Amino acid sequence: MELLVAFKNDPAGHNMAKFISHDMNEYGGIYHGKNFDLVEIDSPAISADWLDEKYDYDGFIFLSKHAAESGTLALTCHSTGNFDEAKFGGNQKEIAIPYPNFQKRYMQKLWDNHESYLDFEIT
Repeated sequence: MELLVAFKNDPAGHNMAKFISHDMNEYGGIYHGKNFDLVEIDSPAISADWLDEKYDYDGFIFLSKHAAESGTLALTCHSTGNFDEAKFGGNQKEIAIPYPNFQKRYMQKLWDNHESYLDFEIT
C-alpha cells in the first residue's frame, strides 16, 4: 500500500489532501483508505527523507505544486532526487528508487480520463 504525503503549509498539497481525505477514516494522524493512506506532515516534502523510518509503506507519493515552464496547467509524475547538487533539498548525487509500476498506472488512469483534463498538459 502507498502513502500519500502532503506538507501542511503547502496550499496545493494541503488542498489535494483535504479533498482526497474527505471520505477517509482518520486514526493516529493517518487517513486510511481502501487503496492508499494519506498523511499531512509539518516539514516540507522536499526534506522528508525520514518518512521510511517512521512509516512502513510500499511507496510514498508526494502531493505538491509543480509548474510547467510554458505556464500550461500540468499533472506530473516523477521520481525524486538529485543527479548533482542538492539545490532544493535532499542529498546531492542521490536519487530515489523509481516506482515505474505506480507511474504507469497513474498515467494510464489520467489518459483514461483525459477528456476531464483538456486544459492540462499530462506528462
